[in-house]
Amino acid sequence: MSPSQRPGFTLVELVVVIAIITLLFLLMVPAVRRVREPANRMLCASQMRQIMIAMHNYYADRPGSKDDKFFPTGCLGPGAMPEERLSWMVKLLPYLDAESTYRQFRLDNGFGMNRQAAAQRMKGFQCPSDKELEEAQTHYVASAGIGLNAASKPAGEAGIGFMGYDRQTSFAMIHDGTSHTIGLLETTAGLGPWAQGGKTTLRGYYTQTMPLQGDKPAWGGLHNKVQAAMVDGSVRELHKSIDPKVLSALITIADSEKIDSNDLLWD
Repeated sequence: MSPSQRPGFTLVELVVVIAIITLLFLLMVPAVRRVREPANRMLCASQMRQIMIAMHNYYADRPGSKDDKFFPTGCLGPGAMPEERLSWMVKLLPYLDAESTYRQFRLDNGFGMNRQAAAQRMKGFQCPSDKELEEAQTHYVASAGIGLNAASKPAGEAGIGFMGYDRQTSFAMIHDGTSHTIGLLETTAGLGPWAQGGKTTLRGYYTQTMPLQGDKPAWGGLHNKVQAAMVDGSVRELHKSIDPKVLSALITIADSEKIDSNDLLWD
């Protein structure tokens, strides 16, 4: 057979093949997304669980007797404002296999003097579903309690949550039970640096921003629901229609509210 007689694709056949391949690719993309998103949600929940486990390990590692141990405070280091200080996440780095990053921080300085160390991306503080997040930001915010000033309230005051800027919390102080108290919430609102103190890593809850998700969410979520890590280390998904009173009860540590399991609206 001469070269001129060798079989091959015609231009029309080539166009048809390309069209078929393109169509198959377009059909596969939604399926890949449907598989990827549950995997991202599971990884996000796993990361939140690991943070709470790190909280427990930090607690256990404190010197002194059981009654003298506390979880980390929301801020550390000097600064007139919480945003000028370092966040609780810096304290947990040694318990999250990030000892080398921890050693780069000068804990006697504020956030501004630690910008180089704080600029590092910590994937364990970020949900993989958000592809547009800036490298040094976080989706995970500790729960301060009820009200915009909850993080500044002292221990023993009504409406306080798991963590305050300088407030220490022990297991004994969580009268509502660790499985019914939120320690950490996922958010897409007001994102900021993971190493910075203030609202980007610790904030209070206020019912005026309900529902949890919407045009102006209080917290938001990347999975149509808001993931919450309880103090006992379990991770729950809060439904956007959860009763604000029930959510308030879950956020406080010692207000002795009774929670009906039928009203929780979590999966």
